[in-house]
Amino acid sequence: MNKSNFKKDAKMREKDNVDITRMADVTGISEAKIKLALGLFNPCWANTIREAMAIYYIASIESEEEMVAFERWNELTLRRIEEATTIEEIKTACYSSPSETETEIKGFKKWAELATTIKEIKEVYNAAPDRSEAKSIAFKKWNKLALQKVDEATTLVEAMNAYDDAPEESEAELAAIRKLATFFMNETKT
Repeated sequence: MNKSNFKKDAKMREKDNVDITRMADVTGISEAKIKLALGLFNPCWANTIREAMAIYYIASIESEEEMVAFERWNELTLRRIEEATTIEEIKTACYSSPSETETEIKGFKKWAELATTIKEIKEVYNAAPDRSEAKSIAFKKWNKLALQKVDEATTLVEAMNAYDDAPEESEAELAAIRKLATFFMNETKT
């Protein structure tokens, strides 16, 4: 992208001396949209994901501004994903990433890595894009954690909880059913 196309039009600002805040209040047009239209807002200047997203959504479809804003949004999100060290940080990054991008998938994969409980990995699985590598990774980890819970179950209640926590149509679900069956064995009569 040629970033020079987004130079501020200082002559227009000085000539018209537009009160952007007042214009936004009176017209109902967002300040960001006004600034973009007047050439006062460069997508490359976005410092936050929210700013880049806002520019992307107000830019004209298939315009250079839209493409630059998308690239900036993707770049800022990727940085947030790489820096994330907690579930909350990565979750925020995933939910704010551009859809159907490598950045989004990378975020969900990292979220799956950070997840340590069935509840956490189940959330990743449910949020990850369908038929994505990230969803597959989340399913495998969920199944693994559920299998551990089945193995650790020593009471009927624990086995029922393990069954409830297992992914549907998984190895863990079948293992939980087999574990439950051990609590309903008939005593052999001699």
